[in-house]
Amino acid sequence: MANLIRRAVAQTSDWRTYELETKLLDPPVLKVKLRPLDAFDLADAMPEDGRLAKGSMVLEGAVAAIVEWDLAEAGKPIPIDPGTKLAVLRPLMAEKVKDRKELLAQAIFIDARDEGTFLGN
Repeated sequence: MANLIRRAVAQTSDWRTYELETKLLDPPVLKVKLRPLDAFDLADAMPEDGRLAKGSMVLEGAVAAIVEWDLAEAGKPIPIDPGTKLAVLRPLMAEKVKDRKELLAQAIFIDARDEGTFLGN
């Protein structure tokens, strides 16, 4: 008989801070809460023809992982909903994260795939 092992994994991360090399944010810091990405999320991002499009998969995964943000426009918080989420995030996702090798989409994708991001929250 197999014993089920459960870890105390949070459904969302603590606030994650990404300092960007960008002129699209003032200050150039994005704070978000993430949800974990798993193999099912990656399968959902696969095109129907089965050909892997890494850029699209990373972008879709990173956007899907963000469940809360601290973004505002003209001092008014921007609601995070499906209608605005991709439009707001798409330009930021290609920006370089300071002190990391990755672009923002890649950094978020990596962090959302890392179980350690969600342990002990």
